[in-house]
Amino acid sequence: CNQSTSGTYRIAVRPNGATLSLEHYVVFDATISANSTVAYTLGITIDASDIVTVYASSASMSFNAFGSEIA
Repeated sequence: CNQSTSGTYRIAVRPNGATLSLEHYVVFDATISANSTVAYTLGITIDASDIVTVYASSASMSFNAFGSEIA
């Protein structure tokens, strides 16, 4: 969610212990308009120790992730 002027964001999923690199990005420098929200529904399976990394071009953006644990 972007609560201010337009900007860009990135989302990466990387295995535990891996250094962040281009191969881990799901979204890279996508533009988000001012006062708008973007939602993704992705079929990604991650391990409990994997890391979701988010970057935003300004502090006025927020990020939430939701998932289901399958036991």
